[in-house]
Amino acid sequence: MKPRVFISHSKRDQDFIKRLCSDLQSARIEVWYDDWEIPLGSSLREKIFNDAIPECDLFFAYLSENSINSHWVKRELNAAFILDVERHGGFISLFVDSEATRNQLSIDLRSLRIPAIDETNYSQRILELAASSWEALLKRKVAEAKDTETISKLELEKKIADNELQLSNMRASGIIDFSKVFKELDETIILVDEFCASLKDVFAAISNIVAIGATDGKISSEIKEWIIVLNITYLTYHVRIWESMISQRKDSSPGQESYPSRFL
Repeated sequence: MKPRVFISHSKRDQDFIKRLCSDLQSARIEVWYDDWEIPLGSSLREKIFNDAIPECDLFFAYLSENSINSHWVKRELNAAFILDVERHGGFISLFVDSEATRNQLSIDLRSLRIPAIDETNYSQRILELAASSWEALLKRKVAEAKDTETISKLELEKKIADNELQLSNMRASGIIDFSKVFKELDETIILVDEFCASLKDVFAAISNIVAIGATDGKISSEIKEWIIVLNITYLTYHVRIWESMISQRKDSSPGQESYPSRFL
């Protein structure tokens, strides 16, 4: 995993840009440099604005006497600022070649206090650019992980809602005979050493823990303790019996029996 940096520049500064790209590569950073990335005959617009800039972790622009009036650099900067807003900042890194160039920038760019790069501070600026590249990569990875977690959570919530709706419809249509289900659970006794409880009590205890708003860690801890006590082999076996019963169609009306409030 390496950060990827888009290089915005003027062709007239290519000697300096090639040196900068080579030094970034030595720092294990991938660079998107048009002379290296765009095959002959390819669309510049599609490659730059559809593929390159959006796929990079950091946008770097070298603002010089040559580039500040470049049509392509201006368009690339505009696209980068849009993405910077969408990514909540940290996407853009800019250097100017001199104070004279800085004074020619538009007022919005001058307000950014863009650092200058020259031979006296070149090594320091490269280190700063490399650090910004790695920081941008980590920020993007964290954002992607959060998005994935959010999507998984939404999918799970939808699945739960769908199951609750299906269960509600089954209750209303009389498909499930809950009185028989509860009877079977109540008669299924778990006996391990001195511990004795019905399977219905086990599920009731889990339900109560969830209902009182226990944390995920608390619920996980409690369930692990119960599994150790009850012996996972017995528990898995009886859960399968219960699921099998629920899946069968019943002719009688559903019962109204509720779970007990405490675990024996």
